[in-house]
Amino acid sequence: MKERFDTLALFVATVESGSLSGAARQTGLSISTISRQLTALEERLGNRLLIRSTRKLVLTEAGNTYYSSAKHVLSELEQIELNLIETAQEPVGRVHISAPTLLGRHHLLPILADFLMIYPQIDVEVTLLDRPVHLMDEGIDLALRVGELEDSSLLSRKLGDIRWVLCAAPNYLQQREHLQKPVDLLQHHCLVYSQYSSIHEWSFKERSTTIKVNVPTRMRSNTLDGVVYAAIKGAGIVMTPLWYVEENIKQQQLQILLPQYEMPPRPLYALFTHNKLMARKVRVLLDYLVEQMDLRLVK
Repeated sequence: MKERFDTLALFVATVESGSLSGAARQTGLSISTISRQLTALEERLGNRLLIRSTRKLVLTEAGNTYYSSAKHVLSELEQIELNLIETAQEPVGRVHISAPTLLGRHHLLPILADFLMIYPQIDVEVTLLDRPVHLMDEGIDLALRVGELEDSSLLSRKLGDIRWVLCAAPNYLQQREHLQKPVDLLQHHCLVYSQYSSIHEWSFKERSTTIKVNVPTRMRSNTLDGVVYAAIKGAGIVMTPLWYVEENIKQQQLQILLPQYEMPPRPLYALFTHNKLMARKVRVLLDYLVEQMDLRLVK
């Protein structure tokens, strides 16, 4: 197919230059090469297109018809390529992005609202799901995911680290012995946010040592807002992203526990399927997320 387009372009160049020698100067090919390719074209079409010499050529009736069509095809091809180049340079089109539900509602959607105002030629489709998504199968360009990534063919870009804290309501703490170290959680009611297992392990760091506790679960929920609400009411202790409970802490509805023990932060990634050939519309959204998530989410 590429050879046919090359021959088509050579035929048009020959006609427009007015001679084989002119076409040779324009294309950098030898006269004999041009003549040979034009002869092959005529044999394939079964029609004489040009009456030619080194100094002059005359279009036949078939040649004139072929020239008009060839000119139109090459013009259309040129316009298609120009449109693609412009699309690659100017972010235009629809981008499909997915994220966990709570993170999406509280942080992604406000970021996207600002993004749409900056890039009026980009449309955004948002899917909020609390499960891993399959980018190729579900037609998703970018997927936000919290936690360490498994080995995958997907590419990723880190958006930041999410700080987690341990906290409980003052009325709960008044009824319980003071929490001094992670193992003391075994004597407390724990409110667990987990999508997968009824047994949950909370991890802590003290200097270079990692401490893990399989906490007793008074309540488990696959949504974070459920266990945080229970904690505010005084039902127990919850481990939660700091961004989600900052206002509750300021209003003294919740109190941070074990501040001397660091909760391992959880990375936030944007996943995608391509890099070098990434569409401009996807790349500008990815860059914007890197900037804005760092400002709004990661504490």
